[in-house]
Parts: sequence; structure tokens; C-alpha cells
Amino acid sequence: MRTRRRATWGAALVATAALVLAACGQDDAGGTDDDDGGSQGENTSPDDATDPDVDAAEFDDVTLEVYSWRPEDAEGYREIFAAFEEQYPGITVDFSPFSSTDYDQILQSALQAGSGPDIVQMRSYARGQLLSDQGYLEPITGLDGLDAIDDEYLEAVRGSDGEIYGVPLALNAAVTLYNVDVFDEHGVDVPTTWDELLQAAEELQAQGVTPVAQAGDAAYLLSLTHAAVAPGAYGPDFIDQLRAGEVDFTAPEFRASVERMVDLEPYFPPNFVGISDDEARGMFAVGDAAMYINGDYRIAPLRELNPDLRMGIIPALPDTPDGQPQVSTWVDGAYAAVAGSDNVEAAERLLAFMATHEFGQAFAENFARTSPVPGVQVDDELVQSLIDLNETGSVPTLMHIDLAGGQPDTKEEFENALQGMYVDAIDLDEVIATVQRSAEAWYEPFQR
Repeated sequence: MRTRRRATWGAALVATAALVLAACGQDDAGGTDDDDGGSQGENTSPDDATDPDVDAAEFDDVTLEVYSWRPEDAEGYREIFAAFEEQYPGITVDFSPFSSTDYDQILQSALQAGSGPDIVQMRSYARGQLLSDQGYLEPITGLDGLDAIDDEYLEAVRGSDGEIYGVPLALNAAVTLYNVDVFDEHGVDVPTTWDELLQAAEELQAQGVTPVAQAGDAAYLLSLTHAAVAPGAYGPDFIDQLRAGEVDFTAPEFRASVERMVDLEPYFPPNFVGISDDEARGMFAVGDAAMYINGDYRIAPLRELNPDLRMGIIPALPDTPDGQPQVSTWVDGAYAAVAGSDNVEAAERLLAFMATHEFGQAFAENFARTSPVPGVQVDDELVQSLIDLNETGSVPTLMHIDLAGGQPDTKEEFENALQGMYVDAIDLDEVIATVQRSAEAWYEPFQR
């Protein structure tokens, strides 16, 4: 348990609290919280968690308290942490989860009071930097196993000082899930191009089936849908050019990605802007809709709703048969050691364990999620298909990684503009103009 802290936040915490709590309200990360190419190192063996200079026997009766926003994962973590405790008999891991909506406020209060945990589940990207840049997290650059993790993923846990502060936990992917039995029953082929997807939707609708169980009452759901289909229109080259400041959002590739949102609207449920994600998920789970666009973290909840549900994944489809299917990914949180903990060395042993192939394998198997640790393979065919897609055609989720957290927040501006387009308040041109205008105000590549 953490008993002392580095007192560096002070008044700055109060100044940033509103921003963090506002961000916490957006559940576009699976009740939690990137990817691209980059070099992937060799697999890390379980033994890599053990620093030869640190004998497991030197830890005596240490309890590591771990905060998380995932109460539903408690049982799985007990099993995973038991393997770590076997390697370090002197260390006990106490997993303390809180609800996602309350987590940020609880964590802030504990850290400010100096009574926080030894390890925290940190938000990715700008939200995580609010902790690391204020000195609440211990830098772990050079930790055993981090060199095997893709550089793009490590950017999600890098502070503004260039140091690494967390071990990336999971990769989220924005995908179109389809109901295998509904497709089979109605004789509809699984599409391989964008035009084929629209044709499949037309065939399903003609047979009385809602093609896409889309929700729109929360604006973040719309940028998530965009993330699932957009890479087929612009691909990784556009993202590289955007990050280099060589193109902007007036480019035809981005327009084509937003046009896909227009193309899909006729196949959404009537008045979908008033439908919640719970309702949309339920429609898909019981077979009232053929497709459901969301994050892959919805796979496990869907299986809970209908254990007999057979699902497949449709990635972001290319315009032509010779194009490359893409999947849009981002890092969903990380684990980090709290600076000032009496148990920093033991905490770093646990973090090193979390960077091993052993942990990545157990994480993927227990939670039906994709681990950022390379080389993980699972028996779950649906999850393995996502792992394969990630290795052959993944791109960073542009809005979530690059364009959230600015002033103004371009991701939020885009989401609200999409909502406005769907209720006929603005048109596609104004959606694009809104994104460009917002990004011009702060996005660093546009300032050069």
C-alpha cells in the first residue's frame, strides 16, 4: 500500500480535474480507454520478468494494491496474478477495482491525499499524461520487456518528458461484427469491399432485417463507427501524411471516409440518434439486426447476452478487391507504478511481468481481448481473427489518438458534427469544415 507520495500536483490537480472528469464520461474505450506499424521485437519469455539483480526472495510480506476501472475483470486477474505470486512468494497482489464512471475521481482523491495504491490502471494518451506530467507516476523506461512492444503502442504511455510510464494493457479495435446465422439464413455473402457491404445491407433490408444495429444517442458512438469504416477510405498513408502536416482534413481521402457515414445511414434503425448502445447491442444479440459496429471489447458482453451468438468480424473494407482490409486500433489503458510508493521495486517486478508473453497470453485468454505483447495466439477463433488482422492491416485510430484532448477537442467537435448531420442540422461539407477548423487551432502538425 502506498504510504507516501511525491507532492507535486497541488493546485494543478484542481485546474485539470474538470478536463479529466469530462473525458472520463466518454465510454468509447469499452468502459476503459493505438496502433500502427513500427518495429515489433521478439517475444518475451516469462523469465524476463525477473531482473537478475533482484532476487525474488528479497521481497518479504509485500502487498501491492492495484487500482482498476474494471470490476468485471476481478476473477480473471486473481488467476493471472496467482502465477506472478508463485514467482514471487513474498508479494501479494490486491486487485481493487472501481466502476469506470467513478474511477478517475477516486484515483485523484487517493493520490492527492497520499493514500493511493502502488499500481494504477492509467488512461492512455493525453488523459494519462495528466498523471505522469504532474509527477504521480514512476518512469519505467528500460523496464524488461518494453522493447518487445510496438513503438506506436508505447506512445500511448509516454509522458511529455519522453519517458515511458506504463505497460500497455490491451488493444481496442473498432470493427463491424456480423451475425453469422443471420447472414446464412438470408443467403447474404460476407462482403470484402465497401460496395459489397452496402449491397449486403440492401439485401438484408429487402428481407425485413435491420442491417446495422447503430446507436446514436451518445455522440462518441458515431466517431467509433467512423473509426471502424474510415481506414478503408484513407489507409495508413493518409495518417502518415496528416501527422507530417502534408495534408489536412480537406483532403479527398478524409471526405471519402465521412461519405461512408452518409452511405450507411439508410441501413441504420429509424430514429437511431435516439437509440442507446445497450438497445443496439440487444438488437444484434437476439438476431434482430445483422451487423453491429463498435469496439471489440463488446464481444464478451454480447456473448453474455447470447451464449449461442456466432459472430464474425468485418474490418474496414477497401473500395476494390485488390485493396487491403484495415482495422483501426488504439491502446486501451496501461498499468503504471505510483511514484513515492514504499513498494516501487516490487511494483516494477509486477509491471515487468505484465510485459511478458505469459501475461499477454493469459490476458487474451481470460478476457477475449487483444494484447499488445507480440506473439500471442488464442484458441478463440473470433479473437484470433482480430489478432491476425492487427498484424496484417492495422492503423491508428485517428480521432481517438491524435485529435482528442486539444482545445477545442477535435474528436468531440467531430462527434457532435456527425450528430448534427444525421438530424439534418448541417451537411457533410460543414462536418469536414468543423474538423478542419478545430484542428487548425491546436493540432501540432498544422502549426508548422
